[in-house]
Amino acid sequence: MHLSKAGTWLRQKCGSRRVAVFSGLVFVVSQATIAYTIRDLPPEKLLALQTTFSKVKFLSIIGTWKLTGVLPQFKAHFYFDFFHPIWYGIFLAALMALLFNANAVSKRFDGLLLIPVFAALLDLVENVVDVSLMLDIRRVTDTTVFIGALAANLKWALAGAGVLIVVVLTIRLVVGRMKGKA
Repeated sequence: MHLSKAGTWLRQKCGSRRVAVFSGLVFVVSQATIAYTIRDLPPEKLLALQTTFSKVKFLSIIGTWKLTGVLPQFKAHFYFDFFHPIWYGIFLAALMALLFNANAVSKRFDGLLLIPVFAALLDLVENVVDVSLMLDIRRVTDTTVFIGALAANLKWALAGAGVLIVVVLTIRLVVGRMKGKA
């Protein structure tokens, strides 16, 4: 299936207020659950663990968490984080599709609606790598850390691009409506 056709399908299925609101609620509950589960993990260290290409830094962070007793929280969050990419992927795709429809964006850009799908898939790759490393710390190699970090960094870049599209289209919609009332 061509990317723009898949995007058009997403636009048709997800581009409604109902899908955006429902998926947004599921996303918020999922995010809150994960935030609670990892409440004692320093956010900057969590981000560093996800995005580092350094085996030494990865092992240092894990070692510190083990010593401070918070490593079980990191491990426990995966029970929720394997579903979370699905929820944020649907939510971001729904927001984008809704705004594509509201802004009458040309169908030739529908392939962009797959950005959240690819971000979610990369997040799942990252999770699989991290879980395998948590199951057996001997699996932490330069290669496994590289694969996990590459997936995480690309995930963040794509998710950021999706959010940027939402912001730009929201501003465009609001400005257009304000001009219409003037």
